[in-house]
Amino acid sequence: MGKKNLSKSKKLRKQLLAASAAGLVLVSSVAGPGMSMAYAQETTDQGKTETSNLPNKETQSSKAVTTEEKVGETKKTEASLSSETSVKATKNSIEALQYAWNNFPSQNGPFKSGYTVKWPTLIGARYKVVLTYATRGNDPINFNVNAKDVKVENSFTETSNPSTRHYTTTLTFVANTTTTDCKVTWTGYGPEAAGSTIGISASSNAPQSLLEHSSEINGYMSAIFKADGSLQEGVNQAGIEAIRRSLQPIVPQDSGYWKEYIAPNLQAAEDLLTNSLQQITNTLNSLYSSSDTGIDKPGLTKDATQSAFDNIQKQIDALPDINPVIASQKPALQAKLNDLQAMLQEIQIKSSTGQIVAQIDANPHGVYVRTFAGQLPGNNTYGSIQITQPKYTSYENLFKQEYKGGTYQNTVSQRIFPTFIGSSGATMTITTTEAPLTVNKNVSLSNTVSKSYTFKLNDQRKWNLQSSSYDNASNAVNSLFDGDTPKANNTQDQINQAKNQVNNLLDGTDKTELLEKIQKAQDALVDDPATIQAATEAVNALFNGDTPKPENTQEQINAAKAKVDALKASETKTELLAKIQKAQEALEEKSKQTLTLNPYTLGDQYVTGTITGNIKKFQLIVNGQTYEPGFKLKNGKLEVYVGNRVPEGTTEFTLKAFNPAGTQVASQTVQVQAPSLSVDKFVLGSEYMTGSYQGNSINKFRLTVDGKVYEPGFKLENGKFEVYIGSKITGSSKVIKLEALDKAGKTIVEQNVTVEAPQLTINEYIRGNEYLTGTVAGEGVKKFKLIINGQESFPGFKLTDGKFEIYVGNKVPANVNSIKVVGIDKTGQEIVSQDVNVQNPELQPNEYLAGNEYVTGTFTGQAIKKFKLVVNGQVNYPGFKITEGNKFEVYIGNKVPVGTTTFTLIGLDKSGQQLASKEITVQSPTLSINEYVRGDEYMRGTFNGDGIKKFKLVVDGQESNPGFKITGENQFEVYIGNKITADSKSIKLEGLDKSGNVLVSQEVSVSQPELVPNEYTRNSEYLTGTYKGDIRSIKLTVDNKEYKPGFKLKEGNQFEVYIGNKIPASANSFTIESLSFDGKQLVSVNVPVK
Repeated sequence: MGKKNLSKSKKLRKQLLAASAAGLVLVSSVAGPGMSMAYAQETTDQGKTETSNLPNKETQSSKAVTTEEKVGETKKTEASLSSETSVKATKNSIEALQYAWNNFPSQNGPFKSGYTVKWPTLIGARYKVVLTYATRGNDPINFNVNAKDVKVENSFTETSNPSTRHYTTTLTFVANTTTTDCKVTWTGYGPEAAGSTIGISASSNAPQSLLEHSSEINGYMSAIFKADGSLQEGVNQAGIEAIRRSLQPIVPQDSGYWKEYIAPNLQAAEDLLTNSLQQITNTLNSLYSSSDTGIDKPGLTKDATQSAFDNIQKQIDALPDINPVIASQKPALQAKLNDLQAMLQEIQIKSSTGQIVAQIDANPHGVYVRTFAGQLPGNNTYGSIQITQPKYTSYENLFKQEYKGGTYQNTVSQRIFPTFIGSSGATMTITTTEAPLTVNKNVSLSNTVSKSYTFKLNDQRKWNLQSSSYDNASNAVNSLFDGDTPKANNTQDQINQAKNQVNNLLDGTDKTELLEKIQKAQDALVDDPATIQAATEAVNALFNGDTPKPENTQEQINAAKAKVDALKASETKTELLAKIQKAQEALEEKSKQTLTLNPYTLGDQYVTGTITGNIKKFQLIVNGQTYEPGFKLKNGKLEVYVGNRVPEGTTEFTLKAFNPAGTQVASQTVQVQAPSLSVDKFVLGSEYMTGSYQGNSINKFRLTVDGKVYEPGFKLENGKFEVYIGSKITGSSKVIKLEALDKAGKTIVEQNVTVEAPQLTINEYIRGNEYLTGTVAGEGVKKFKLIINGQESFPGFKLTDGKFEIYVGNKVPANVNSIKVVGIDKTGQEIVSQDVNVQNPELQPNEYLAGNEYVTGTFTGQAIKKFKLVVNGQVNYPGFKITEGNKFEVYIGNKVPVGTTTFTLIGLDKSGQQLASKEITVQSPTLSINEYVRGDEYMRGTFNGDGIKKFKLVVDGQESNPGFKITGENQFEVYIGNKITADSKSIKLEGLDKSGNVLVSQEVSVSQPELVPNEYTRNSEYLTGTYKGDIRSIKLTVDNKEYKPGFKLKEGNQFEVYIGNKIPASANSFTIESLSFDGKQLVSVNVPVK
């Protein structure tokens, strides 16, 4: 500490002595000049031996918290087991021991058990002492420290010859005297037997240089506190501040000593001076209500909210435990707060941004509903609250309110007091549309993702959850499972329906768990190739080659990712996700530090756009004039007020953005656009004329039709307009003009309008379909006429949003290949017609393999309702299944015998009339056999189709029916055993159907086993090399002596054989043999010894 600072400190103390007029005593006769009053009582109890580990106890024996830990082991100390919370609380304090001390001795005199060392210490400072030594005994040295909060940790390593333990003992403690005693004892063969001394290092949260100011620091503390921790007479705020200023030049404020001892004591003095304890008590009393009319339970006032209780908790937490007066009264305050909090049930409806929409505060004396001053964006509904109770055979509303976007004030409802309780009593229903309900700990929610919750008021006048919208979604998901296993008959529609219910929940863990279960059910379904193709095309559309397109948007990337996320886990999915990430990173890089302004039209009050970064202000530069306009900036979206600063004739202006440091970070010149009007295509008969406009100065419209002027009704919204036409434009109208006017009636912009006739677009019609479908452009067509083979009819139809569906039924004979559709307006005039070609339905079967039980495929149209099968002239009406997407599955069974080359499948309508026919070629299944090495116990491979049910093995003309196993994806494993030997010349594997008929026959090539050892050097423990074949054991022969050594077969057909000491010095070579599963030799190799 410099002399200048010390001099300043002494000067301040003289000023304090001069403050005796205020009754401020600097030195207490009770505590003495060298002791903090906060710990004065501790000196009177130094004869006691405390074994508790609690922070507020005084001196304690290090034995009470000592544990021994061997290096390499993980073990909690007794201290951590008894008070993990205490250990966590002091972790930061221990880490703050940033000052090294070099004045701690480890011994004082003869090196024998039982001596005591004295360490000079600062009262209130925290210390860490590390001692190292060796001992021949099994126990560490006992270091009994006379201090507060003593912790002892031991660890050791062992050496032998002679057996010695090398210990590290770590002591941590808080000093409560200016000299701390440490008694050193051991039993048995201690450190002197091992020829060891004790090494020592020490650190503290206080600098060692503060020892010279010890009396001065203790004197300041004694000037504030009496022996019992209460304030000295006459202490005031000015005096406390004077002591703070006196200590600041002495004690570093960034030290743990200041933060853990000086600052808490000064804070305790301020709290005692301002009577913080009583203030907190008064606040708690103001929230308590002892009784109420009709109820004998205690309750709360309407001012009781969780926020009020949280603020009180912060005040209690801020009371320093270091002062005994505060520490003695603090538990009672906490207990009273806990009792009051237990009566409050608080529920908040919030927006997606966290803004509180409404707050329910319920206690035994009633319910209060609050709103808070602010603006909720938009006009959508954020939630609702309804409280009801039974009334006769119905119910009455005690409270009912829906909360939509708009302006709200700080309000508290009248007390809502239900008189009916229990299972048939009052009900509270809460809905939330954007965010989970926020509740305090006295409200139990079964989930946080429901948008609707129903509570019942129980006999204790507590609201308990009865049901939520999560339940239906959970039931829908669980219906997809048998236990934890997805049901085999799940369909995509069922999974989609369950997912839609879950998606309608709010985001949260419960929703995530349901989505994970849905994904598990989804994964059990096989991806459709078309789905994979669609996902691949969506990802590739984001790239030019391997380079992400610069015009990509976040919406495009999100849409592509959604398609990929829906795929099952696979290499393809991983590759597609990697490409999406590449596109995402390119988009994010492009978006950094950018100011993007939307088009500005003359007359607009605001210029809008987006910007990144922390923006403090904007500058608007128009025709050389600079303005600092007002603006609104939220979530990167900006709105800058322009007003009338951009006069008519201005072609451009500049907007600049500045950060909080005043540095310009972005600038963009904005072109001023004239107002514009763009009329959409107008189709005769449409009730409205629509289009888009640019600018905010349009006030109304004028319509001129062949010289006749109208001022029609209209709607303007988000740059789109809609003008009511009605019957003002007819088929004879020739010249039509639409004008946009400002509020003064001046024409801003005009456009001539061309009237187009409506158009019919008819989808492909396949003979036998009950309905003819398509679209019509315009609103003029109101009904339809059909002309079939010269016959006119007015069929039933449905026309919605330009899409029509006309009932055809059986009106199209087999010999008619064309029909006409006529569109008629509301007056009965024909305004459009379209010829339609009649297509015949088609069958599109998939490849059929001999032995397959089913033939599958698709068909066109809607008329095919059943099937006929013709095989070798024999007619059958097989079982079948038609599924979504016109997919069919026809049962073949044994109707197509082996040797049949073709058969015919015929599609019939519901009356049995033939609509389509297809000849199907019978393909042979194939066997694909993996490499077979002589001696392998099994032959493996794959086959296609589902007709192969067993196998036959033919070796040199000898047939056998081996055991086999068929696994997923048509993989097989045939047991060979010893049927194929070194003498076998011709091997054939045949696939049979369930009746034993040969469906396919495949010749098998036999590879020879191999054993290729690497060079072996004498005394090497292992012999390595490569191999081929099914090796089950190894035989080693050295000087005619045989061994069965240990060995490993490794990846890449590598082997490793344990040789050890089996090769004597006299041996120059040895033999190694690979053996098959039955112990027969596969390969024998002589290995030279190098």
